[in-house]
Amino acid sequence: MDHRRRSDRGESLIELVVSIAMMGILITALTGAILVTVSSASTFKTAINPQNNVGLIINNWTDAINQQAYQVCATASSFPAPKLPAAPASPPAGYQPYSSSITVQYWDNRQDPATGLPKGWQTSLDTCPAKDQGALLLTLYVNAGSEKSVIQSEQTLKVVLRNPCNAQPANPVDPSDPLGLNQQAGCSG
Repeated sequence: MDHRRRSDRGESLIELVVSIAMMGILITALTGAILVTVSSASTFKTAINPQNNVGLIINNWTDAINQQAYQVCATASSFPAPKLPAAPASPPAGYQPYSSSITVQYWDNRQDPATGLPKGWQTSLDTCPAKDQGALLLTLYVNAGSEKSVIQSEQTLKVVLRNPCNAQPANPVDPSDPLGLNQQAGCSG
């Protein structure tokens, strides 16, 4: 004689195991979703960080410049401009967009009468190409714009470009010419 009522009937072991397995799958899925959300938020935060953008812009700009052949008596306009991000569609008040600049200096190995040493890096050449010694110093500058007159991020990089025929100086240890820029290796201007 079984006097149990229907409401007193308990759960079987199989039902209990199935419900625990379902809860485990649900918790695993929720944990995975949270981890993906945190990871993507971190990636997005890194991508929009102005310091990272400026570093990437200047690296890409340097790569583009290094892919060009040496240009005798080059000017700032002789080099490609960097690819800068576009300004937002509705910028906040006081916003200034990304900007960049490049300056070019030329190596001048003529002796300075006062010191007897080479003149060094000069911002202009008297006559070109007769004075181009086969070396340029480019100063690249990028800033990430500003909001309310505060620059968010900026970076300056100096790059020395050499004419390939001047790349191997005869005496690289000369203390007055540490870069070997005074050496001429039979290069035609």
